[in-house]
Amino acid sequence: MTFCPTADRVLHHICIEVESPERLDAALSEAAGHGAEVVQRGVMPGGIHFAYVSAPQAGVPYLEIAYVSPEMRAFYDYIKREQR
Repeated sequence: MTFCPTADRVLHHICIEVESPERLDAALSEAAGHGAEVVQRGVMPGGIHFAYVSAPQAGVPYLEIAYVSPEMRAFYDYIKREQR
C-alpha cells in the first residue's frame, strides 16, 4: 500500500441501493459487462447484502451496490428519529 498524504480527503466509494438480492445479482452482472471487477461481496448481520466493484472508469475508486433488508431499514429509521 502506498502512503497518501491526502488520504483524509480522498473519496473511497459511493453506494447505490437496489430493491432485492436478485437485483443485486443483476446489477453485478451489468457492472461486469462494463469491465467492473467485484472486489468484495458479503452479507452482514441483519440481512444487508453488499458488493464493492472496482469502478475507476466511473470516476470513483469503488462502487458499493447494496440491498438493505426491511428489518435494517426499520433500524436505520429508528436511529434517524432518535437523533432529532
